[in-house]
Amino acid sequence: MWSNIRYLIGIEYKRLRFAYVFCLLFTLLYGWLTAQIALGVDHRGTDSTRLELAWSVIPQDIFFLLVVPTVSFLLQRKMFGVYWKTDMYSQNLQYMKRFPIHAREIVYSRLIRHAINTVVLLAIFFTAYTLGYNAMSDQDLSVATAVSFGCIWLSYALVAGAMFVYWEMMMNGKQYFRLTLLTMVITPLFMIPFYLGTGYSIVHLTLDLARSRLQFVWSGLLLMLAAVLTMIAGVVLANKLQKRDFC
Repeated sequence: MWSNIRYLIGIEYKRLRFAYVFCLLFTLLYGWLTAQIALGVDHRGTDSTRLELAWSVIPQDIFFLLVVPTVSFLLQRKMFGVYWKTDMYSQNLQYMKRFPIHAREIVYSRLIRHAINTVVLLAIFFTAYTLGYNAMSDQDLSVATAVSFGCIWLSYALVAGAMFVYWEMMMNGKQYFRLTLLTMVITPLFMIPFYLGTGYSIVHLTLDLARSRLQFVWSGLLLMLAAVLTMIAGVVLANKLQKRDFC
């Protein structure tokens, strides 16, 4: 089984070519820009009303909730336009099922690639975020805080990303495209009343956890929970993919 999984992972990475350079530059840029947004929120925090802060806090939270779990999809050969026009991913899955490769191996290879991509790109993202934040702020993020903060969001990215993988493998291209767009609409619709009603920022709450005395306890527990949930998702998805009708 593992030889087939390594083979499938190797094929995908070999086909990426220049995508590595694009992903590196994109991730560095957005990590730095996100830090500048966070600094804008911090600098206005003591003198601004909740409504005034909303213009900075809500976009920051939306960005983290949407981009962090999907950053690994930058290392994908098939973009959303392809899903909408030709549904090439479903065609590729249907083609692969003709070979002596079990659905379990297809799913596990995809989730492992998702995990590898997420860990690497989020490490770059949060490194750029920390450097950008520390370069412009009087209150530096320590290495321990930055690592804990990154691990908390890595936990979220692994689980939420597994949901996108599920949609990717179990739906045709147009359904996947619509659900992705719906997610991008629902997230702001949730975050706006959440922040205005509670005054809490998701990013600030997770940063407070990362700064607490139990910072590595929280991040460690969340990572273990994310790993368990991702493995469960893999088993469920493998069973469903085996039965999927591509007609």
